[in-house]
Amino acid sequence: MNGELCDVITEPNRMSEIYRRFQPAPVPLQIEKHLTFVDISDDGCMLLGSNTLNGRYWTGTLHFFNEATVTISKNTSLSGMNCQSVVTEGKFVSSRDKVIIGEDSGSLSLLKLTDVDNEGVKSTHVLANVVTYDHDSAVLSLSVSPDKNTFVSGSMDKCIKVWDVEGLVTHYTFRPAHIHHVTSVEYSSNSNSIFASCSLDGFALMWDTRLDKPATVVRHGNGEGLTSLSWYPLDDNILAIGSNFGLISLYDIRALSPLTMVKCFDRPLHRLTFNSIGILAACGDTHEVKMLESKPDHSLITIYSSEEHNYFVRGLSWHPLRSYQLYSCGLDEQLLCHTINDDAISS
Repeated sequence: MNGELCDVITEPNRMSEIYRRFQPAPVPLQIEKHLTFVDISDDGCMLLGSNTLNGRYWTGTLHFFNEATVTISKNTSLSGMNCQSVVTEGKFVSSRDKVIIGEDSGSLSLLKLTDVDNEGVKSTHVLANVVTYDHDSAVLSLSVSPDKNTFVSGSMDKCIKVWDVEGLVTHYTFRPAHIHHVTSVEYSSNSNSIFASCSLDGFALMWDTRLDKPATVVRHGNGEGLTSLSWYPLDDNILAIGSNFGLISLYDIRALSPLTMVKCFDRPLHRLTFNSIGILAACGDTHEVKMLESKPDHSLITIYSSEEHNYFVRGLSWHPLRSYQLYSCGLDEQLLCHTINDDAISS
């Protein structure tokens, strides 16, 4: 009996070499059906977040593409990563090598694209997790400063944090910044100290981290929850704010009354984003994507509308190198490119 046991123990492990050489796949096995965000870097690379939002456990995946394209698959993805929970937001920090993502669990991760040496040939790329810090609830919005040295995060925990990118340490923590979920944060395009935030509490605030009392009220709450905001690139004093009533308002941050207000959707707005020439893209809890032009009198006119999506649109991103191209993604597994021509834009 003892001899038999000794024979078993001294049996060489023939699988050890296989285990030693095993490396996890650098790209997730598939792109999930529910696309939640898309972001395009300054040099045209694309970041896509997808999730599985059915079943008992909801998880997400992150995918990196060498160029913006609507033809997405595991084979065209240069790199990616499986996430422990739903991935809610992602942004490029620099042109291609650094990415920040937020998750439904409240985690914030700084990722770096690195080469993997596979038997002397560097041909595979992976998103390596540099370090992670947490909010107390789901991260809903991220924004990177113009100089790429800091970023700001807003969360369902009513908290806003300003982070140093290099060391991923917190410069400022505003808790609570609002009295309800912080739905959107965005840096001013011309300042590394000024950003705006909005919340379901109905308030929109402007923050200047150089001041002892950094917050200034741009819009008072009136029972209408605010869901998204975006700075007008042609005038640093104008802010577009979207609400859960489907309204878009343009506010001058020096006044408390709106310059204009327009009904965009019959359902809550989800995301607003301006391109470099001042065209505003909007999506909401609907299958529509719209583009609006701001006139000299600050009125907003719809110049483009698409109903190609079959379910809620979640992500919007203008192409930095082609300012007339807008990419949208949604819960219908579709990534689409919308193009407007000069004829659609009035002079």
